Amino acid sequence: MKKSKSPVQLLPTRGNVDPANCWDLTSLYKSDASWEKAFGKWSKQISGYAQFRGKLAKNAKALLACLQFDNDFDRVGERLATYAYLRASEDQSNSDYQRM
Repeated sequence: MKKSKSPVQLLPTRGNVDPANCWDLTSLYKSDASWEKAFGKWSKQISGYAQFRGKLAKNAKALLACLQFDNDFDRVGERLATYAYLRASEDQSNSDYQRM
């Protein structure tokens, strides 16, 4: 039995993919600009850890405040990272998202 040769199918470019078949990342950030703004704000919060230096053993309230700050910081960081990862993954040919 002879196998039939099927023609090679090329993947469509990202611009030619039906939006219904794409990730909707607007639940994370409305646009790349809003991601950039959130990233800038988040990165400035790193210095916020300094306020807890030498105070964690003071009392439970100080420890709780640090843990809450850290939890909030991590949640925003995870959201930023998820958006950046998905944007980079959706179109490997777009080098703009390889730097996020």
